[in-house]
Amino acid sequence: MSSGTTSFAGSTVVFASLGYAAETAEDGAQALVAWRSGRFAAVLTDCSMPVMDGYQLAGAIRQAERQAGLGA
Repeated sequence: MSSGTTSFAGSTVVFASLGYAAETAEDGAQALVAWRSGRFAAVLTDCSMPVMDGYQLAGAIRQAERQAGLGA
């Protein structure tokens, strides 16, 4: 999963060529909702996404993992 920027649009092609499915989100908040679905093994993010930047997204994911007993 990644933000919906042009640079990430090319990433989906690269992932597909390696046999991986990829999805994009318009902003960090939408990416967090998508991540919470449990369908993703990895998250590729942009530090300057709108609504919630990549740092905030990473922090929210880590907090959710800690609350679920999954993180360090």
